Amino acid sequence: MTRLMSTTAGRIAANLLLAMLYWALGTAALRIVQGTGLASPIWPAAGLAFGLVFQYGLVLLPGVLLGSFATNLHAIAMGVATAPGATVVVPVLIALGACAEAVVATELAHRRIGRHPSLVAPTQILWLLGVAAPIGTLPAALLGLGTQLTFGVVPLDSSLRVGTTWWVGDTLGIVVFGVITHMLLPEQHEVWRQRRAKVALPALAAVAVSMLLFLQGATLGLQQRDAQLANLADNAAHAVDAQLQQLDATLIGLRGLFLASQDVTRAEFRTYTAGALATQPALLALSWNPAVDDAGLPGLVASMRAEYPGFRVTQRDANGAVVPVTSRPRHVVVAYIEPEAANASAVGFDIAADPLRGAAVNASISTGRLTATAPVRLVQLETGDAGFLAMLPVFHGLTTPTTASGRAHQLRGFVVAVYRDVPMLRTAFDGAQWHDVTLRLTDVTDARTPLPMAAQHSIVAGTALPTQRRAIAAFGRTWRLEVTQVSATPIPEQLVNEPIVMLAGLTIAVVLMAFLLLLSGMERQARREADIDPLTGLANRRALLRALEAARRASQGAGTRHVLLFADLDRFKPVNDRAGHATGDQLLRDIAGILHDAVRETDTVARMGGDEFAVLLQDCTSERGRAIAEAIVRSVHAHRVDVGGTAMGVGVSIGLTTILPPDPEDADVILAEADHAAYAAKFAGGDRVVMHGAPTDLARD
Repeated sequence: MTRLMSTTAGRIAANLLLAMLYWALGTAALRIVQGTGLASPIWPAAGLAFGLVFQYGLVLLPGVLLGSFATNLHAIAMGVATAPGATVVVPVLIALGACAEAVVATELAHRRIGRHPSLVAPTQILWLLGVAAPIGTLPAALLGLGTQLTFGVVPLDSSLRVGTTWWVGDTLGIVVFGVITHMLLPEQHEVWRQRRAKVALPALAAVAVSMLLFLQGATLGLQQRDAQLANLADNAAHAVDAQLQQLDATLIGLRGLFLASQDVTRAEFRTYTAGALATQPALLALSWNPAVDDAGLPGLVASMRAEYPGFRVTQRDANGAVVPVTSRPRHVVVAYIEPEAANASAVGFDIAADPLRGAAVNASISTGRLTATAPVRLVQLETGDAGFLAMLPVFHGLTTPTTASGRAHQLRGFVVAVYRDVPMLRTAFDGAQWHDVTLRLTDVTDARTPLPMAAQHSIVAGTALPTQRRAIAAFGRTWRLEVTQVSATPIPEQLVNEPIVMLAGLTIAVVLMAFLLLLSGMERQARREADIDPLTGLANRRALLRALEAARRASQGAGTRHVLLFADLDRFKPVNDRAGHATGDQLLRDIAGILHDAVRETDTVARMGGDEFAVLLQDCTSERGRAIAEAIVRSVHAHRVDVGGTAMGVGVSIGLTTILPPDPEDADVILAEADHAAYAAKFAGGDRVVMHGAPTDLARD
């Protein structure tokens, strides 16, 4: 990966890969909680961004920016989040927050634990999990919350919950997935080779269990919310039905007034309707609309002008302007209307001239029953507010004719109630239990063209919110009542996603991850100590044999060549006897340093015991191995120690053997070959290199 990042094309490819991985993890987290109305309690993408930026630097920030932008754009498309009028601005700002998060968390971590931490020391672990992660995620949470509040994605009363969830989710992402990302990188292979499974598997299992518990709690919350919403919808339907029954009773009573008298005066009408108008706030007006044909129209006008000097019969033209009525077979004219002062503009209006009102007139005559219009613009309101008219026919005589033609012939007129839709909802649903819901009433008599009637509160366009629907049959029409939860969060919030629960979950995750890192680190340290020679700090015989076996398998499988050097010091005993063991031990440490400096980081240098050493050269030819061995001989030969004022030195005899594909020898055999070659070098006089199977009469280096 480091090699890939060294070129411009490689950096572009790495950023695109990061963006795709970020998007994949982000959308997966969103899909897991989709349908619950809740945010994801853990954001793995934050950990991915941190892990890669921590290892490879700020050059990967474009990938974080692009990945976060694509994820949040996808969230809007999924309906998880809405940003009316700002579908690009909101994802951009959130993506900038994700970049700030990666930068701050990385800088905090680099400052105290370096760029290549083993996360073994408690101080390193606590700094990363307890400081760098929670502080580093604050910029993203604050910017994300501020952006969503500004653009109306979340309401103000949800800011604490949303902000806490955002911060906890990103922090958990770094604590769990940031560490896992770091340990899976190729550059960290040797450091984490023995610890990956022991840290990652329990941590991922804990995350999975936490998500299941979270989803179970969310499901319970949703079930309770749906049950509560269904109960509200039933109550709402009953409330609307009760108002309609009251309206039905009012019109039946008003019809009785006209059946009891053939000459109801305006004063009598006003007195009779006063009580109903005072007790029914949604009732805008009650009217008496006599029915006449063209021949009877002048007589109606003349009788009405006795009380209304300027009375005239009107209708609306195609542009909505009030104009004199035109000829038609039947006119249904507003004669009396109360309250008169507020509805004076409706006096003289021919409701039969309006297509929607006329359709209700004809339907009422056809059935002989109370009939309502589709939603109409009310002529007495300059605002153009909508409502509906409920009309009950009044016939000459005390009984209703049994046939449609008889009803048309005996029609005297209509008692009409003018209802405003919005007040009908507001007055019926004014209690505290209705504050968190939106109610919408729609006329769906013609299912192909639903007609909106009224709404209490407002609904954000495009928001997928939980809704209960109830059908109401009213006065020959079918209405649909929708009760919608204002917030997508389940009503019983105490069950899930409360800030205190989120913080408790974060604390548990940090403690668990710290425990796993400490435990695996202690095990790694113990294993390293078991594989390390305490005097020189080199690998011991056990570690060398393990490395030798791994090299043998690599040669057998991948076809690689390796070289093993076995080094036996010459003239060490005289130095040790004259100078003492302390000087001898220091000399061994000096030789260990010479050997270590002569090889690569991927090679293995071991002390086999006493004054014997071994060097395993990975992926090395015999020629290159011999050159390294001869350089070691020269360096050891030139090294001196002070023994009582006299400079003394040692030599080294090195045996060399190769590990060749396709069928390398067993590890014990390889080691024995190098040992025998070293013995041959010492027997030949020392300070030389002997290759296994080669003549031993080599010249001194």
